[in-house]
Amino acid sequence: DATATGIYGSRGANGVVLITTKTGSKGSAKIEFTSRTSSGSMMKPQGMMNGKEYAQITNESYALNNQTLPFDNIESLTTNTDWLDAITRNSFREDVSLSISGGGNKTTYYISGNYLYDKGILLASDNKRASLRANVNSEVTNWYTLKFQLSLVRQSTNRAISNAHAWPDDGGSFLDGLRASPLIELDYLGYNGKGVPGYSGYWFANPYNELASKTDILKNDNTIANIENWFKITSDLQFVLNLGINHSLSRRQVFFPESTSRAHSVNGTGSNRMANTYSYNLNGFFTYDKTFQEDHTINATLGAEYNKQIVEQLNTSSSNFDVPEFGIYNIGSAKTQSVGSYRADRSILSSFMRLNYSYKGKYLLNSSFRLDGASPFAENKKYGFFPSAAVAWNIAEEDFLKDLQLFSTAKIRTSYGVTGSQAIGEYSSLARYNSSLYEIGSSGTTVTAVYPESLANANLSWERTKQFNAGIDLSM
Repeated sequence: DATATGIYGSRGANGVVLITTKTGSKGSAKIEFTSRTSSGSMMKPQGMMNGKEYAQITNESYALNNQTLPFDNIESLTTNTDWLDAITRNSFREDVSLSISGGGNKTTYYISGNYLYDKGILLASDNKRASLRANVNSEVTNWYTLKFQLSLVRQSTNRAISNAHAWPDDGGSFLDGLRASPLIELDYLGYNGKGVPGYSGYWFANPYNELASKTDILKNDNTIANIENWFKITSDLQFVLNLGINHSLSRRQVFFPESTSRAHSVNGTGSNRMANTYSYNLNGFFTYDKTFQEDHTINATLGAEYNKQIVEQLNTSSSNFDVPEFGIYNIGSAKTQSVGSYRADRSILSSFMRLNYSYKGKYLLNSSFRLDGASPFAENKKYGFFPSAAVAWNIAEEDFLKDLQLFSTAKIRTSYGVTGSQAIGEYSSLARYNSSLYEIGSSGTTVTAVYPESLANANLSWERTKQFNAGIDLSM
């Protein structure tokens, strides 16, 4: 409900998933090694017509339309290409992990490495991933504790499906394999996509060639580092200072030679896309946890947070290759070039407070208040205030219900809160402009033109969701 997610601000508007990574424990070093290997194949692959059956159906279709039959001697046909079999294979998966953990009285550690190789059922599809993770917790002094987490991941994926590229639909090579004629040879390249003598139409999207000849590689590098500093001020009061960094580097290299349906008309096409994403997070908060006179328990949090995100992209696309052998390694050799770049910045500044009160574990009050400021909104609308509160009566702790020994849990609860969402583009409140090349004059001089793309919105503000919940929890 809104009380549970409200403390996380706008990033918790659609719910919160808490992930706890493994940590070490005190004691001698513990080493674990795990290796998993598996393979797979298609279950009940679709039965396909052979060449003679396809020719018979084609003749019947022509006869219904009073056309000359294309195959006059079906028994002489020998070509029987099983396209589905040609573009699929048995899959293979290998997953290897190694970890070491341990620690002493003051410091514990957990370090793990993992390698994954996954070969897909579809030809030219595989995924490789290597990762390294480390968690270190150290009680430096009796008033200062340091916690450090690090995650490094490198992934390389060969993509079998590279978006729409096959006529007449956009199903990719698998769908092409289901509908391709078995009378077409596996290595055929040309305009006879039906396998009918004398036919000429669109360039044939050869399912095998579409996969085997193209290149589509996606590489990702992700680095996540987090440092937590815990300061014990008193036995009831602590201050926590966190610094987190998240960096993602993504590169995608694509090349389609002239023999593919997507690039045949443009003599080959290629692209190179690079995206850099940096995210920095700094937050600090006080926590107070105190029980008074054995009956009254207060838990309070007060803090502030700053988050900055920067996205940088560079995109190039090329076509018309005289030397297609260069492939992805020199797409600049093409005659037609296009280059684009992009940058976006987003920042969030927040303050928050949470107060929980319990009386004898029977009567509960939870409340949170958060003030968020997000850069995408209009100048006078950047900040939003989001309160929430919940009350509950834990009837199971009452003497009259304890004596019955009927319920292990019995609670009546209700809550109300407001959450906010800032899921809009970085500069949505501003008047935005774009650029384009434009030819002027009889000489065809090319100049850069700037044109408006969207109008400013001085009232663009937070999306607010008000939520009310009431319920009864019972278990026996």
